[in-house]
Amino acid sequence: MTESHDHEQESRSRAKGYLKNTLKHGTIYSLGVVLSRLIGFIMIPVYTRVLTPADYGTLEVLSLTADVFAMLAGMGIGTAVIRYYYFYDTESDRNTVVSSAAVTMLGIFSLIVLASVLFAEPAARLLLGSEEMVSLIPLAAVNLATGAALEVPVVLMRARQNSTSVVTVGLVRLLIGLTLNIVFVVVMRMGVAGVLLSSTIASSIVGGTLMIGMFRETGLSFSTAVTRKLIVFGAPLVIWDIGSFVLHFSDRYFLRAYDSLAGVGIYSLSYKLAMLISLFVSGPFTNIWVPKALEIERREGAGAVAVLGSIVHYYNLVLVTVAVGVSLFASDVIRLVTGPEFHAAGRPVPMLALAMVLFGYRGIAQVGALIRERSDLVAKSTIVAAVSVIGLNMLLIPRWGVMGAAVATALAFGLEFVLMRRFSMRVYPLPVDLVVLLKPVALGAAVLIATGFILPADAGVVLSIGVRLVMLAVFAAGMLYAGILTADERALLMRSLRGPRAFLAALKGA
Repeated sequence: MTESHDHEQESRSRAKGYLKNTLKHGTIYSLGVVLSRLIGFIMIPVYTRVLTPADYGTLEVLSLTADVFAMLAGMGIGTAVIRYYYFYDTESDRNTVVSSAAVTMLGIFSLIVLASVLFAEPAARLLLGSEEMVSLIPLAAVNLATGAALEVPVVLMRARQNSTSVVTVGLVRLLIGLTLNIVFVVVMRMGVAGVLLSSTIASSIVGGTLMIGMFRETGLSFSTAVTRKLIVFGAPLVIWDIGSFVLHFSDRYFLRAYDSLAGVGIYSLSYKLAMLISLFVSGPFTNIWVPKALEIERREGAGAVAVLGSIVHYYNLVLVTVAVGVSLFASDVIRLVTGPEFHAAGRPVPMLALAMVLFGYRGIAQVGALIRERSDLVAKSTIVAAVSVIGLNMLLIPRWGVMGAAVATALAFGLEFVLMRRFSMRVYPLPVDLVVLLKPVALGAAVLIATGFILPADAGVVLSIGVRLVMLAVFAAGMLYAGILTADERALLMRSLRGPRAFLAALKGA
């Protein structure tokens, strides 16, 4: 009996250690996002004075095209590196994985640069509608290739769970790029070419330094067998990336066709607010979740399932709480910082926040398939959801415009989660009870609906914020006393509310 109790205590201690480590890395990733967004926000007034709307349109087209090529050419190798880094035990095997991936990526993107030089004129006509900007095509391709040079070294940092280095690299690259932008765009007035050149030089400096350092550590080697594994695992993830692109962005085209450009603008603002949930919670969590889950599965064996389930529980509480906060206060923020023509953007935010919560469940649902090397299951669920969102957009947007787009997005992400969870559970059953997972979501929905009934439509901002603060407190009380938290979790939360130091002390003593 004593031996069994000691084993249980040891398991609980290890689980808490994993949870704390995951929280630490997730916090560091979130801090990186905050700093990079803050720097970018500060530069907006500078850019808007030296770049024309046409310049922004050109950059958007080139950026969007580069994203598509990055998805297709990258072949999911980044995620594959993380998977096979934990597949092997010896350092030499892991070095071969990293080196083979880097050599493959450099070869692929070198070919893209060559093709951009050979086909620059037709590409300029197709993408930009003019051959006068033909020089931008090779420059954009080189920018894409130098950015790809960062991929494997940064993925290696993520695989090793070195979140501080990942964030530092991103910030250094951003600061170099912004400094060069001031020189090339503001001082020298080079326009779009200046933006691309700044990014290319920044990526070359940082990516080149990292790549040289990585090859010194891993050696320059190439294994056909390892590369084949990486491509076989990663190729379905290309389909996943394309499906994700459709899920996130296809509704803009339907809004343009069935609604108006004004509708696209309002919806885009709503989406950006809802995306804060992904930027600050699910995105940083996903950066550490996959490598951490693979590490736990490797070390804990049969005991990994319970540990992973515990981490998911806490992640869900944070994810839903942030989503409720964004949903409650989005309308007031929009009223305070925008003109009356944008005030309607607050209405779709709660539905889009739900969509971002369901999108945040993607990482939970897919981890079992990734552990079992079944990336095809991940791709399959996303493709079904992508096809469904096109149908939903065609059905709902003509009737309900912006709200139709928000509902279609939420339904599609919900479908993706359900399918991905079902497929993944077949190969690696992770005991995430849907009822437990969705309890905070149901509580948040009830609070938001009640807020809508309580607040009059013509309520002033001060009254509105006051009522919403009260309703946020109601949500917190519901989390505490509606059976969502255990007694130990309630005690930990109450201690942590005394301040940051108390939070860290409570977490350490948990």
